[in-house]
Amino acid sequence: RGKGKGDGPGGRASSGSAGAGRLPPITITRQRNLVFTYRQGGEFRTVTSMDKIPAERRGWVRVQDPKVPAVGSRYVYVADLRKADSKGAFPYKVLTRRQFLEGSSLPSMGVPGVARGASAMGKVVLYTRPGCGACDRLRSYLSSRGVVFQEKNVQTDPAAAAELKAKAARLGFPVGVVPVVDINGEIVVGFDIRKLESLLRRRV
Repeated sequence: RGKGKGDGPGGRASSGSAGAGRLPPITITRQRNLVFTYRQGGEFRTVTSMDKIPAERRGWVRVQDPKVPAVGSRYVYVADLRKADSKGAFPYKVLTRRQFLEGSSLPSMGVPGVARGASAMGKVVLYTRPGCGACDRLRSYLSSRGVVFQEKNVQTDPAAAAELKAKAARLGFPVGVVPVVDINGEIVVGFDIRKLESLLRRRV
């Protein structure tokens, strides 16, 4: 098995990837003509540009290279498109098609497989606004734990702001404070790591 530290230079699949060696290595960069498939709600969508993938969905994306011949149908390239390396390449794993369909995130490109907590958490909504450092940390934390969440910007989305205000009035937490994460009706205000860990342990 691999060491769980992600892929090597140039976005090559690590030896720990499921099916590594059964698909030829590829390099995933913004400059290449590639096809991307990502989960959006209960369905999968396919696009030909990274920019068309919502930011919160870029941690778990199937990548197809039209120039690479298909090798069977069991294994696929699954990439983390959130951050490229120093050469502009994005890390990926070679996983089974089933792992891609059932998973939702590659936290830190660790051991391949279905991300922990991806389906067990149910509905998770993160309320944020631009320029909020705690929002950035909470977003990264949820992604690193493999939690699928919907992010709502209360500064640019009046409906999201009204929704958060209504929840604050109903549940008794401060109005106008972000980040706020709603995990199946349980509210965490701010980046409260202890409460978040407690909820994750109970639900995963």
